[in-house]
Amino acid sequence: MKQLIIILLIFLSSCVKITYSDKITVTSEIISKNYTQEKNEYKYHYGYSIIKGKFCWHFGNVNTPESYTVKIKFLDDTITRNDKGLYYRDSLLITYREVYRDSIFSHNEILSIQ
Repeated sequence: MKQLIIILLIFLSSCVKITYSDKITVTSEIISKNYTQEKNEYKYHYGYSIIKGKFCWHFGNVNTPESYTVKIKFLDDTITRNDKGLYYRDSLLITYREVYRDSIFSHNEILSIQ
């Protein structure tokens, strides 16, 4: 019984109260954009060989997917996203909220980028 009370006290003292601010919307600008075409090449690379049954250097098919990389300025930081919809825009609306742990600021949580 004594052990149960001690465990309960430890559990209750380790609980952290998390609170959120109201939603905040800011206008943000795109710093850079980079488009990479899809590539399908047969070349020498490091990867899993089915024949050998392990990771090693071998010849094989390497598929690089199409990417629309966008760097966004958000507050005093930079966010990188791979999104075709954001690639064709010049400015964005970012909705976020501030997260607090025991009334101390922890981080910003991004809710949406439009």
